[in-house]
Amino acid sequence: MMQEAEALLEAARAAGALEAEVFVKIGRGRKVVLEPAVRSGSPPIETVSDSEEEGMALRVIDRAGRRGFAWVGLPAPERAGDSLLGAAFASARHDRGGAPGVVRPPLGPGPRNGPGRSGVRIADPECMALSAERIAALLLETAAGADGRAVAIDRLALSEAMTTVALANSRGFRGSYSKSLAFLSVALIPAEPGAAAVVEERSACRLADLDPRDCLREALQRTKPARRSVEETTAGRAAPLLLTARASASFLAAITPCALSGEASLWKGSTLRIVDDQTMDGRPGSAPFDGAGYDTRRTVLVGDGSAVGRLSADGGNFIRPSYRDLPVVGVAGLLILPADSHSGMDAGSPAPSDDTLMLQVSAIEVVPGPVCSVRIRRGDWWSGGKALGPADGLGWEGPLAVLLRGASPAGTEVKFYHCGAPLGAPSLRIDGLTPLRVEAPGRSAVSV
Repeated sequence: MMQEAEALLEAARAAGALEAEVFVKIGRGRKVVLEPAVRSGSPPIETVSDSEEEGMALRVIDRAGRRGFAWVGLPAPERAGDSLLGAAFASARHDRGGAPGVVRPPLGPGPRNGPGRSGVRIADPECMALSAERIAALLLETAAGADGRAVAIDRLALSEAMTTVALANSRGFRGSYSKSLAFLSVALIPAEPGAAAVVEERSACRLADLDPRDCLREALQRTKPARRSVEETTAGRAAPLLLTARASASFLAAITPCALSGEASLWKGSTLRIVDDQTMDGRPGSAPFDGAGYDTRRTVLVGDGSAVGRLSADGGNFIRPSYRDLPVVGVAGLLILPADSHSGMDAGSPAPSDDTLMLQVSAIEVVPGPVCSVRIRRGDWWSGGKALGPADGLGWEGPLAVLLRGASPAGTEVKFYHCGAPLGAPSLRIDGLTPLRVEAPGRSAVSV
């Protein structure tokens, strides 16, 4: 790949480019899907599909300082390099400087001393090693754990991919890496009144890091019909919420716009530390260098009760999903940092063993806004180390700042989930949400 990139860079400079960059991506993938059969008693329908993505992109800056971009799929026809050059320079002639407020992706740095963050482990040699039949068997084993009375499995899917990326520019940057990705999806539909349809997803760099049974268990927590709450036995008593790691991921997904906004007043008094990190081992968004060639980094967004930073060209990572895309600043790996290892509870632990009343929450819905709403979809009251009964359906409304100020890490371990994007969180404790009331009929909330 690098040889073709070098040749294209040389041709771009010879054609009059002040600067140029070549980005190459080659990937292959496989997806195994199981769906229920139309006829009762028949085996599920199994679908196996393969995919490939191969292409090269060229960015140029011409002698007038205008920027051009073009791409071509691989393997390319003969003289495709000439066509790519022509398309990139034609694109530059239409450059009007970019829209106001839009970050124009720069060309990356010059020669590096090493291959970026070479210690980031994101490639699994076992990726796509299992046969499609074995993957289907794993999915069938997972399906056997579903509660057929309340819900039914609509779809089980597992995707794997192996990708190689190479980037070179006229400033002397040369870099490449390989990366694997595994993605698991469980879709459940109601089989009795009161149950809900949900999709639970996981993503990782290694298939071994995905737990289909745990994924199904979390999905069942969110889809089963609500139980009758025993709030009348706890009325008037202040009770902190202890969110399991999965519920904390839903919380993070809901407040992500707040973390990215840079609005300082929202976080006054908060103890949460939220970062975007593209340097962690085994995470789908991690890489040794970003989509523009800069070393990947951790950007602190929220900490010490204030908005510390924002994702930008100076404080973030450039994301590039495909060779067809320009690099853009975006979220690479958002997470809430855990509590100090010498304080707080283990992730997902139940309430304390003393007489403190606490509400352990395994599924939650949060709708942020000027008036924020919180609904407990699955929760249990605890006191004295014993479960007192369910708290499903309890809700709270109030200022968003109260919710953010009351949230603090309770666990010392971060667990990762896929809630529209890969997110990581420890268990969280939320104080100050009083009073908790039974949700009014007809209200709705967003489930993540």
